[in-house]
Amino acid sequence: MDIGARVKQLRESQHMTHYHLYKLTGIPLSHIKKIEEAGIKPRFDTICLLAEGLGCSLPEFFNEDRSTYYLNEDEKNLISVYRHLLPVQKPLIKIFADALDNANNKR
Repeated sequence: MDIGARVKQLRESQHMTHYHLYKLTGIPLSHIKKIEEAGIKPRFDTICLLAEGLGCSLPEFFNEDRSTYYLNEDEKNLISVYRHLLPVQKPLIKIFADALDNANNKR
């Protein structure tokens, strides 16, 4: 698998700039561009950061068809939004989801 081509494919499919990916991952712009354009092989920890920044798991990153056949579109969108939240925002989603679940269980 060409990691650089995959990063570029995922980034462009989300209309994401190199700069936006840098802001999400902390990976220097020059390094992201070298991965995509020069074909340098990133370390595993860098691949993990890229996958997270691109809103996918490692299996999804390496699965080029991005199969998530078991999720409906709303579930896919929720996961995508969640993955792009700041770390401090993610616990708020859990609190909100738990509150909704508790309200549903009381019915």
